[in-house]
Amino acid sequence: TPLTGKINKEENLLVYQGLYQSLIMPIIQTIEIDMTKDLKFQAGNSDSFVNTANRLKASEQLNCLNYLKQKFLSLNANKDIYLLFFLGNESERAAGFAILAQKVGVMLSNREQATLVHEGLHGLALHHTHMDYSSDSSTGLPVKPSVDIKKQPYMKYIFFYALPIANHPDFMGFEKATSNIMSYKKMTTDERFDLWKWQWDILKKVAK
Repeated sequence: TPLTGKINKEENLLVYQGLYQSLIMPIIQTIEIDMTKDLKFQAGNSDSFVNTANRLKASEQLNCLNYLKQKFLSLNANKDIYLLFFLGNESERAAGFAILAQKVGVMLSNREQATLVHEGLHGLALHHTHMDYSSDSSTGLPVKPSVDIKKQPYMKYIFFYALPIANHPDFMGFEKATSNIMSYKKMTTDERFDLWKWQWDILKKVAK
């Protein structure tokens, strides 16, 4: 069955397995907030975060996240927590995203089982284990790194890029990618399952 606006047991287990590698035991609590009557989530409304197909607009991802965060904080006094919002909507683009090192993110219903732990660790300051690029090389546009490694103290090492984009300068095939949770090897849970010691150190520093 498709995933919904709720975390499921398999995703929950992957989060525990990922974080426990750095000896972090998360305490996961769920709160349900009904947004069905909110105009920001009604398809057809010109001011909505979703399109006419009820998918989260790519251009509204950050606005949606900030709106949900403020909505939650208006109802709850505890601000020292990691906020992950699960929506029943699909997305035009990313099926899940988190703000790097900011402990906040959004999961959409068309996500894979491994999306939550991967994106969730972004929110705890873990970068991808490969270089990200600001444009798709298949478009013929200049390919430039989207981040300056010298300005990213938590971006330690760069490995093979394994997202199957034709002509990507770093694409070396899935078989050469690492099995790290923060890689793009494959979206299946049995392909990405480990973290490295330097990532443990980052997590223990940030997840306080």
